[in-house]
Amino acid sequence: MPISLSETKELAKACKFYFSDEELVQIQEKINNILREVEKLERLDLEKSEKENNQNNNLRKDIEETPLTLEEVFQNTNNRDGDYFRVTNS
Repeated sequence: MPISLSETKELAKACKFYFSDEELVQIQEKINNILREVEKLERLDLEKSEKENNQNNNLRKDIEETPLTLEEVFQNTNNRDGDYFRVTNS
């Protein structure tokens, strides 16, 4: 459903934007392009896509493991500052 030039003017006025007539025509065209794209999106069958995504869920199961100790986390760095990594400016 395209937006008319008068609706574009009302929208600009409500937003307290002030445009020339030429700018309003350009804005109207841009808004109408966006609305056409939204209409295309509204026609998509997302239920079918959602079902396919649920069937193809190949994520691994969460497995509880023992977390690393701080010594294991910092074993390969010289940039340790207490319990944090020290970041230097290059």
